[in-house]
Amino acid sequence: MSKSMVLTLVSVFVLAGLGACGIQKETENGAFQAWVADPHHRVYYGSFGRDLQAREIRTEAARNEQVMVQLAVKSSLRMQGLSVKVTDLEGGGDRIAGESIRVRYPDFLPVDENGQWTPDPLRPASRFDLEINQAQPIWLDFRVPLDIGAGLYEGSLMVTRGGDLLAEFHLVVEVLDFTLPPIHEDHFYFNILMDLGSIARQHKVERWSEEHWELIEKYVENWAQHSQDAVTVFLVEDPWEGDTGFPVAGVVIWKLPGSWDALGDPRFELDYSHFDRFVQMCLDAGIDKNIQCWSPVMMPHRDYSVITYEDMESGEVRKLRIEAGSSEYERVRSQFAKSFEDHLRRKGWLELTTVGLDEISTENLDKIVPVFRRIAPDLQLMVSGGDEDGKYSDLSSEMAFYYGYIDSDVPFPDISKRRSEGKRTLLYTAVRPLYPNTFLFSEPLESRMLPWLVWKYDFDGYIRWAWNFWVDGFWEQPLHKWRSGDMFFVYPGEDGPLDSIRTEMFLKGAQDYECLWLIREKLERLREEGRSDEVKKIEVQVTKAIELATQQVDPVQPYRPRVSDLAEARRILNRILVD
Repeated sequence: MSKSMVLTLVSVFVLAGLGACGIQKETENGAFQAWVADPHHRVYYGSFGRDLQAREIRTEAARNEQVMVQLAVKSSLRMQGLSVKVTDLEGGGDRIAGESIRVRYPDFLPVDENGQWTPDPLRPASRFDLEINQAQPIWLDFRVPLDIGAGLYEGSLMVTRGGDLLAEFHLVVEVLDFTLPPIHEDHFYFNILMDLGSIARQHKVERWSEEHWELIEKYVENWAQHSQDAVTVFLVEDPWEGDTGFPVAGVVIWKLPGSWDALGDPRFELDYSHFDRFVQMCLDAGIDKNIQCWSPVMMPHRDYSVITYEDMESGEVRKLRIEAGSSEYERVRSQFAKSFEDHLRRKGWLELTTVGLDEISTENLDKIVPVFRRIAPDLQLMVSGGDEDGKYSDLSSEMAFYYGYIDSDVPFPDISKRRSEGKRTLLYTAVRPLYPNTFLFSEPLESRMLPWLVWKYDFDGYIRWAWNFWVDGFWEQPLHKWRSGDMFFVYPGEDGPLDSIRTEMFLKGAQDYECLWLIREKLERLREEGRSDEVKKIEVQVTKAIELATQQVDPVQPYRPRVSDLAEARRILNRILVD
């Protein structure tokens, strides 16, 4: 068979494959397709549009809500220089400016668990290219203005190449007559860890330089925009002892006037300058519900601490390992606890601060907690996972309950009692369960679903690691020890953070949670007015919405192969709020 015949047959099969789904446009650009894609699901290279004639996108949102839309395009030929143009959305004498609508293009990473190049980081670009028969998702989002009137707003999304219009979509947004609060004033509590050292490493700047601090500020602002409520810091260098693939940065500098072994009465000098600057930066950005500090022992499951300190006599950096329960541990941690408590009191941050213990067993907590309670009784502790006996749940001002423990023999915390005492109880996911979660192979709807689960089980918020724990080479291999994407939600861009599909869908879930809160307030008003029939009707509808949003993953009920419908669940909430 000749080479030209082979190429002809290949072209026939490619076009036939596209034709099976319908061809949008047969031009000199080849068989070009464009379709509306559900943002709850990823568009992979091999994805296709089932309804290529659909050209209208309808959505609804409250004032001050983030609206998210996804398109996808594909061609049988390589195409360069495509772009997306957005008109103003107009209606009722008002408008949503087209320039306020961000257009970003999900980039792809190779993910082992699903064996696919998987879209996640959202890159801004003025134009993009299409490879042969590879779908490219297009992510559009905008925030509904606070001062806009309720009603329908309409405009166009156009995919163009040069002067040619390849596809046009009619976008209709119904602005509903209620308003969501600013994200830092909402009721959903979110706590996820940030590593400042990874920012310096990936952006190739010196740690703690002014360039580093300028980048940190951008990451903090992005963190706050995604509902982060806790300032998270690490009190020692490398608290996971390299398990993360790199040393996580400590923000407290430990110093001794010599080596520990050579000093008769070693007393640490503790430099809090990096801690102070970072905490204040976060507070200024609206991240102000908690200052969470990790950890009195190495993490997780450990029963010892490793202090990295500067020997001021020799200038060397040394390490000191101290076993929990030993006299050395008590001596070092007593010095720290007293110094840290005093420092926080001077700064006015003591009541905001908790010292976190990550997945530490009850047996090991018995060796750690008494030291802090005795030396620094006003310094609050937080237990995240571990504590299988539930011994320290009452002590912990903020505790995390692992999602996998629901419907298990592990005692469920008395959340109402803790809440009445001013204590938070958070839902926690880690490398398990596989579903729902926020891995790169997780469907985006799972990120949106997590705040619904927080509401369903009456937790006060959600905790997870980690926001930006990037190992070197993660773009080529995002799987390190645990699961792909387990260690990061955002990505390092050219001059700051890149959002991801997961961060944006999680934000959508936080907005859904706020709608549930607004309905709770509405129900309270109706009860006060004695309108019990209306209360019952609304409660039935809310229960239906929660079931629709979470029906795939409820561990209490038997598995039922029904896909969660978060869009319909949210529409139910919207109808309650506007009626």
